[in-house]
Amino acid sequence: MLNKTFDLLSLRSGIRSQLGLSELPEGTYTQLRLLLSLEPEYDNNLLHEPHPYVNYVLLNDTTAQELKVPSAIKSGIKLRGGFKTNVDKTTVITLDFDAQSSIVEAGKQRKVALETANQDNSRN
Repeated sequence: MLNKTFDLLSLRSGIRSQLGLSELPEGTYTQLRLLLSLEPEYDNNLLHEPHPYVNYVLLNDTTAQELKVPSAIKSGIKLRGGFKTNVDKTTVITLDFDAQSSIVEAGKQRKVALETANQDNSRN
């Protein structure tokens, strides 16, 4: 499993990053789950400092605010939307993440609610 931190705000205007790669049996799938790590990445963050939390957002003043992502570590963030896999073909799934509408405040903590505004299931 990949243990890597992604700066979601840098992935825009056609810039992409591979979240994972897996071989799946041919078939039709109705959902995809993103599992979040229990441990922060070993490399430093954008400020060249150790990651303060496993999941967090850097505020404008560079303060790190922990993000609580309910059930994402145990069962994953469920992304609904069907896709098919075929023998000897690559299926590419593109997720469109709207950071501004996906991070909400819940009491004194910020929580993230991930939604896929656009899921493009391309086949090569």
